[in-house]
Amino acid sequence: MTIEVLPLIASSDYDDFRTVVGSEMPATYDHWCALVASQIRIFAQAGRTTKQVPIRPTPFVNFLSAKAAVADLMMLRTYAIEIEAREGIERQLSVV
Repeated sequence: MTIEVLPLIASSDYDDFRTVVGSEMPATYDHWCALVASQIRIFAQAGRTTKQVPIRPTPFVNFLSAKAAVADLMMLRTYAIEIEAREGIERQLSVV
């Protein structure tokens, strides 16, 4: 089963993410939440499961630097996917 990973941004971090990503981010946190909810609905209609992964601004900036990448919405999702993959590996190792 494919799980679609989406970034989960705390309201207290939203302005920092908007500063990093720029105008590609919705103007308000409420609009961001509506965008994410829309993506979740689209995935659900396609029979896909979603998982929101909490992300923080400073580690995201460090991730961008390490990848020499430009901050955009796709990189927010890429970062969330990488965190989920890393946590999945850690969960598997803790079982061993």
